[in-house]
Amino acid sequence: MSFLTPHADVSVRPAIPSDASAIAAIQIKAWQVMHTPIIGDNIMAALDADAITRQWNTTIEQAGEPGHAVMTALASDQVVGFAALIPTALIALEVSPTHQRQGHGSRLLAACVERLRGDGIATVTCWVPRHDEPRQRFLASAGLAPSGRVRTLDIGEQATTSLTEERWTASLSESDSDPTS
Repeated sequence: MSFLTPHADVSVRPAIPSDASAIAAIQIKAWQVMHTPIIGDNIMAALDADAITRQWNTTIEQAGEPGHAVMTALASDQVVGFAALIPTALIALEVSPTHQRQGHGSRLLAACVERLRGDGIATVTCWVPRHDEPRQRFLASAGLAPSGRVRTLDIGEQATTSLTEERWTASLSESDSDPTS
């Protein structure tokens, strides 16, 4: 009888500059899966992977100030998801489509909440596309809720396409319900 059992080698850690290309690839793939029906193939095809990688590299190098962070979800040593924070706001949370529904999103959100609480921040907000029902269900199950605020983003060079987003929020106060439960 063996006392060792197989288990998933999963974790969340702060991003490092060498993660930038994996983060960019995950972001692009996630956007293609979720947003192509709304935004269209032309805009998605115009995404510049190298420029997005450079931007993530800069963001990762500048993370560390209170309320600012880029976190990565790992399966073994492979980056399979990421989240990015600015003070009070979760500005990105994506998991590779092939690694979704394995707890990576929940671990990323929990790490972000822990970081924000540690920085003394009392609320978290994020903007969620109206058409992204899976993300809405995920955030609702974690304790976030729509705040009633809505914005419409014009997309494309001639702004011929728009994307409507709703603002979601939760209190991070220990006395309120935990947004990661």
